[in-house]
Amino acid sequence: MDVQPRLVEQGEIVQLRVELPQLRAGPGPERLEVEGPGIETLSSRLQGVKGPETVWSVRVRANGPPGPALLILRGVFADGATVEVDDMLTIVPAPEPSSFPWAAVVGGSLVALAVAFLTLRLARRRRA
Repeated sequence: MDVQPRLVEQGEIVQLRVELPQLRAGPGPERLEVEGPGIETLSSRLQGVKGPETVWSVRVRANGPPGPALLILRGVFADGATVEVDDMLTIVPAPEPSSFPWAAVVGGSLVALAVAFLTLRLARRRRA
């Protein structure tokens, strides 16, 4: 079994790629349910089959505290049977918002460029 990426940022939506081994004899699961403390599953979709393995695309949001988080993967088969396997993700803290006023700096720079352009244009007209 392989889940990528293993690091998810707290509060962000992440697309996981989940490769499940053959969980039982016969065809693979029709559906994959994903849950865990602090993990919100938004969608799960079968991407394809690689031999006996199934490959899934799962969108999750990690709302739990930073640190290791249990991930429960439940394959649901056509006959209603389920097989669960556990894995782990690591939730990393969201970056702190920057206190630097980027919007004000960019806006001020644009105003300064406009004033400089107009001043240069007026100076050229006066010379002519």
